[in-house]
Amino acid sequence: MGSSLITGLEIDSSGVSWSVVRRKKKRLDVVETQHRQATLTVGPEGMDFKAEENLRALKKALSGVEGLCGYALPASSMLLRVTELPSQDAAELASMVELQVDKFSPFPTDQTQFSFEILTQQEGRSRVLIAAMKKEPVTTLGTALRHGGVILHRLDCRAVVWWAAMKEQGLISAHGRHTLLLLEAHDLSMLVAHHGEPVIFRSLGTRDQFETPEDCAELLDEVRFTLTALEAEWGSAEEVSLDVWSHEEVPQVFRAALEEAHGTAPKYHRFEDLPPFPEALARRSAATGPAQLNLAPLGWLADEQYRGALRRLGMLSALFVGMWLMLMVALMVYMHLRVSKLDELQAGHAGLQEQAVLARELRAKVKSLQQYSDRTYSALEVLREVSVRLPAGVDLTAMNYKKGDSTNLKGTADEASPIHDFIAASEQSGLFTDVVADNIISRRDRDRVRTDFSIELKLPGGE
Repeated sequence: MGSSLITGLEIDSSGVSWSVVRRKKKRLDVVETQHRQATLTVGPEGMDFKAEENLRALKKALSGVEGLCGYALPASSMLLRVTELPSQDAAELASMVELQVDKFSPFPTDQTQFSFEILTQQEGRSRVLIAAMKKEPVTTLGTALRHGGVILHRLDCRAVVWWAAMKEQGLISAHGRHTLLLLEAHDLSMLVAHHGEPVIFRSLGTRDQFETPEDCAELLDEVRFTLTALEAEWGSAEEVSLDVWSHEEVPQVFRAALEEAHGTAPKYHRFEDLPPFPEALARRSAATGPAQLNLAPLGWLADEQYRGALRRLGMLSALFVGMWLMLMVALMVYMHLRVSKLDELQAGHAGLQEQAVLARELRAKVKSLQQYSDRTYSALEVLREVSVRLPAGVDLTAMNYKKGDSTNLKGTADEASPIHDFIAASEQSGLFTDVVADNIISRRDRDRVRTDFSIELKLPGGE
């Protein structure tokens, strides 16, 4: 019941009317008021909610009705009692009301739908309005409205709704005793207020019961009897009045009988001077405070709350699945882009490798060309340099030249000293990058000692 929209619904032979009010802080704003015409069958006992043609018409007419929905039945469809109970505790009052219903209701307990409303409370006592009726009409109404897509959260009494509207408009005096007769299209009800608070709510039957002077006389006898019993219980009042409310002009036969029977001149009012009934019902349904009249079974509200929870769960599940699907799609797109990028990089890497191989081959060819075209480190130049720096007494026995790499020399001498001088002289040469003496070995050759050597002369470009 967290919704801020409250709808008052009225169904009659002309169609369906509803008003929607919205709670906004401490005030109620009318959001919408509509009337949708429909052909509905109304029998002697009121609207027939079982007729197939009515169900079809209601399903079409009720489309678009939203919010917490309230409906009101005429007073003639229920039993109404105002009684004083010795408690102010809501739970105790509920038990006491159930006992009271068992006393005055002619219906079996398991077939009775009842509710109560706290009217006033003082000095540990509560004045309550009790309403009871058979469950079958309530179930029929709920089924018909549910067929039209509407779940009732509030089932009220029309006479009580009108009373609340009059009180809200400041039309009920806080002093004296005032009798109100409500002449609706198909219903006649009576309210009596004592010092501004109701002491009697009752139905006087249907409207067609006062079409003749005899009917009017019988009806007025019942009014007089009710007022006499009330005076016996509450005493007489200095200020009394009789107000008659109706939609149309009060029939002359009833007006004449009423003015003749009542001690004071009645005052006649039109319901049109009050807010439209659907609005009055919506405003009353939105009111907060002590226990209020509601004949709608708790199961209807529980069922709607369960359905609402399922709808919210479905919406959350759909939202979660949607977000999960979006996440999966985004992840798949991201992975596809990454794989595409990886394929692109791998293709680029393969292309670069091919280019690198070609570059290395080209560099090797260029290096080879440079080596063979450059005469600076040729074999003749190396031989010249060696010949210039080779000291006397040293004989070369082999020379192995590698272009762009090195030159290996092998030779012999009578002693090691000139070999070392040759190595030192070669190191001073700007032609060689390094001089490596691999082996300098002395050996005896017949009657003398010979020294053999092996030297590697590094050339630029060699490892």
